[in-house]
Amino acid sequence: MEQRKVRLEEKNVEKRKAPVGTWFSLSIVAAIILGTYLLMFWFYMDRV
Repeated sequence: MEQRKVRLEEKNVEKRKAPVGTWFSLSIVAAIILGTYLLMFWFYMDRV
């Protein structure tokens, strides 16, 4: 019975760690997309 509780607690800890990595990766991807957009906009405004 105790081993089962420990296993359930370990699974819960793993589930909590995953969203942190997901948000971190998502923020990096969003920063790259935003940076690319701003760079392209800057080049466009420089040309006009």
